[in-house]
Amino acid sequence: MGFDYFYGRDAESFKFIRLPIVLIEDERYKGLSIEAKVLYSMYLSRASLSYKNNWVDEHSRVYIYFTVEETSEQLACGIKKSIKLIKDLENFGLITKRREGQGKPTKIYVKDFMSIFRKKNQDL
Repeated sequence: MGFDYFYGRDAESFKFIRLPIVLIEDERYKGLSIEAKVLYSMYLSRASLSYKNNWVDEHSRVYIYFTVEETSEQLACGIKKSIKLIKDLENFGLITKRREGQGKPTKIYVKDFMSIFRKKNQDL
């Protein structure tokens, strides 16, 4: 492949997700796969959009919609892998899912990965 260079402002013309470095460096997150961290970063990006669209529940908590199929498509993996990654995030405590009933998509609440550090400082 013969990739070209970025010229001028070309480098600013892309949409990015942000992967917080604390998810890579901190020991608390070592048990989470890089794929799950990337998915969580995608969820964070989506949560920002949800907030702008006022997708908040009765407790002012932001939620997103991100289906298993969308996960498979975005991460170029199978359904089973997508389900595992979502389950990993849920088991780790970084997301909570709430089913809305038949025919409606599941709400995903993306939890604040930094809140454990704030709680630790409050205990001091």
